[in-house]
Parts: sequence; structure tokens; C-alpha cells
Amino acid sequence: IKREALEEVGLLDEEYFLYFDETDLCYKLKQRGWRIMYVPHGAITHYGASGATFYDEVRLTRFCRSYILFLRKHYGVFWQSMFRVLLVWRAIVRAAAFTCGAMISKQQRDEFRQRSRAYRKAAMLLLKFK
Repeated sequence: IKREALEEVGLLDEEYFLYFDETDLCYKLKQRGWRIMYVPHGAITHYGASGATFYDEVRLTRFCRSYILFLRKHYGVFWQSMFRVLLVWRAIVRAAAFTCGAMISKQQRDEFRQRSRAYRKAAMLLLKFK
């Protein structure tokens, strides 16, 4: 990223905790006329810690909060509401799927229960979050 671009739009927004900070930065850059490029063969190596294999309750909650923050910052009430409905629907469907998976799979029962609980909590958060 060019220095002039960051000076124009600012650094990553610290209001985001983890997710959507880079999306927010790219959105602001694009709005100001900067070109955004996607490099599909790029890779990131985590040293010491690793990326999550799935979104547990904490990660999913942080993801939803950041998503809503991004929508609030950049879209009107109509689009915020539409995205929220889609996210709630997605969370409900996934919670149901993982609940079914927990009933079927003995090997992954604990993981599926945890994931189902996380998506149920995400749905509730999305319904309450202003």
C-alpha cells in the first residue's frame, strides 16, 4: 500500500477487533479512487499461533460484531437490515445443520455442538445488536 494512500484514508480502524478491518480499509481506498488488487497466490504463514480451523463462539461473535460495524459505517439502513436478515438466516441454518450433525456423528459430536451453540448465539447477537 502506498504511503500517500494511507495518509489519505488513515490506517486500520481500531474499532474493529480482528475481522473486517482490512475490508474497511479497502472500501475507503476504493471510495477515494485507489485501485484494489487481489493476489490469489499470496500466502500467510502464522508463527507461534495458527489460523482457526473453525469459528468457535468467540470468533463468530467477533466476526458478527465487526460485520455489523462495517455495514453501519458504509451502508444505509435498508442494506444493513437486508444483510442482517441474511446473516441471521445463515446462522439459523448452520445451527440446525450442526445440531443434526451432532446427533449423527459420534466422532465430532462435541465440535458440532460447540459450533451449533456458536451459531445460535450469533443469531441472537445479530437480532439484538444495534
